[in-house]
Amino acid sequence: MLTFTELKNNSRIFYPAVLLDELIPHRYRIRVRKIAIAFMLLVFILMLIAPYADNKFWGLILPEGSSIFLIENIFRIRAFFFIFSIMSLVGYLVEGFYLSHYFKKAKVDFEVARLVYGADNEDMTASFLCSRIGEYTMDKLGITDKEIKHFLKDEDRDKIKDRDLHFYYNARNSSTDDDKVVNLPDYLKSIFNVDRDFRDFLIKNNINEDEFFGALEWIQNIAWKIRNKERFWSKENLVRIPSIGKNWYLDNSQYLNKYSHLIYENMTYQSLGKDWYIFRDEAEQLEDLMLDQKLNNALLVSDDVGTGMQIVSAFGKMIIEGKSLPKFENKKMYVLNIESLIFNEDGKDKFHTDFLNIISEATYNEDIILVIPNLADFMEMSMELGVDIFGLLKKIMSKKSAPLIAVVTKNDFYSLVEPDFELLKNFDKFIVPSIDEKFILRILQNEAHIIENKDKKNITYPVLEKIAVKYLNKEDSIKESLAELHRIYE
Repeated sequence: MLTFTELKNNSRIFYPAVLLDELIPHRYRIRVRKIAIAFMLLVFILMLIAPYADNKFWGLILPEGSSIFLIENIFRIRAFFFIFSIMSLVGYLVEGFYLSHYFKKAKVDFEVARLVYGADNEDMTASFLCSRIGEYTMDKLGITDKEIKHFLKDEDRDKIKDRDLHFYYNARNSSTDDDKVVNLPDYLKSIFNVDRDFRDFLIKNNINEDEFFGALEWIQNIAWKIRNKERFWSKENLVRIPSIGKNWYLDNSQYLNKYSHLIYENMTYQSLGKDWYIFRDEAEQLEDLMLDQKLNNALLVSDDVGTGMQIVSAFGKMIIEGKSLPKFENKKMYVLNIESLIFNEDGKDKFHTDFLNIISEATYNEDIILVIPNLADFMEMSMELGVDIFGLLKKIMSKKSAPLIAVVTKNDFYSLVEPDFELLKNFDKFIVPSIDEKFILRILQNEAHIIENKDKKNITYPVLEKIAVKYLNKEDSIKESLAELHRIYE
């Protein structure tokens, strides 16, 4: 628990960046920097042309009289290039300074520090509602400025003072105090609990507690993603820069080509199409899991095989489009055709030999990731053939072998895989969250942010929540909910 004074002391580390945001908002700094870069490039081109402007070639291309203008003003052009170059450089330095403070570790999040910096100690609710974050939050909840002003002018309203509030931080990825942070929802939770008039105001505008805090979490995630994308020097962003060298190996995949197919030939991959980014977050988690130098194998546990393969397909799409980490650059993902491998005329011995040859080829080629699309089915079918596939996998994975991704449903995982400790210890496990309301909401929020940037429309949180609830139990809930979002905001 923290008092407001303690919260203020912990927020001071962010104040240089907060003050910069107050003087010149982040979005305006970005625009000025882009304009400066555009003018710098334009003037640079003119500077290159100016010494040769009297050439016959340029005389044919340039408008009449412009050649003389360029020659007479060559020194001014150079001066302008110097000015715009300095402006661009200063812009990058200022933004680097800003982001270096934004991502500093403290007991509070940056967005909370902004609210603390501008807080009115005598009316904490009003200082939130009048802040940029407060205005944006109300906008996302569909509450108009007129309604906010009417609420703030109410003389009977109890004004919450800073000494009335106590703030609780939640653990983020750890239970140690160093990793506990007061985030935006935590800060507003204190005000929400104490200020009864504010709660009534939200209820009057048909906003319940879950919607209010859901909107706050959405806003916090948007802010973090925007700034994290700009922090190009972070390890997360630097490692995604494609390498210069390419892999020119000779393909030697006789058995792989016979009993498997490339991920882009898979039906799930093709049906996912341009919607692959829906599972981008899960695909990146799978990618992080595959970085393990010891195991190099991932067990993807999902509600159903279809969802698991959609995540694998999204990972494959990242590799193909060059958006994966360098370790996976130029990797080829092969999906095992379980039925064609098992149901051959030569029976058990042929299956055993062919499967080992597949693993051998994948390991030899060094840039192949092998996917088993349904581990439980693979086990059951191989058992009918008299082959202990789990035992065979344990033997294979105990030695150096190609990276392997196996997909299994949660029911099959708990009943078949988890009891086999020897098999399980060879995999890094990734349990995919169930497709519930929160899962659909996150996907809708990501899509809404794209629509807002593209079409300059405001999408409110209650609308997203209604769509998520409406399509929660549908067969293809994600695609249908996204289609509904686009229909509403076309």
